[in-house]
Amino acid sequence: MTNMLAQRLGGLIRDTRRAQGLRLVDLSRLSGVALATLSDLENATRDTRLSSYQRVFDALGIDSAAITALPARSDSGEGYDLDDAL
Repeated sequence: MTNMLAQRLGGLIRDTRRAQGLRLVDLSRLSGVALATLSDLENATRDTRLSSYQRVFDALGIDSAAITALPARSDSGEGYDLDDAL
């Protein structure tokens, strides 16, 4: 996975988790993904299996089909539009 994509997905996970009022430990319980792995996903600090992303997306209610078309933010040219991805 490219670093840019990992950063975009990590930001999407972090922002969605925060918008839902969840802590990392809460998301870990919901998704079955280890706390350290969730931190790595959000910060794009290491390559992670796609199955881990899928479990997190499922727990957060993110439609993984929408991920392939994450639009760039207009302010920085990077990122995504959270409303479009949910």
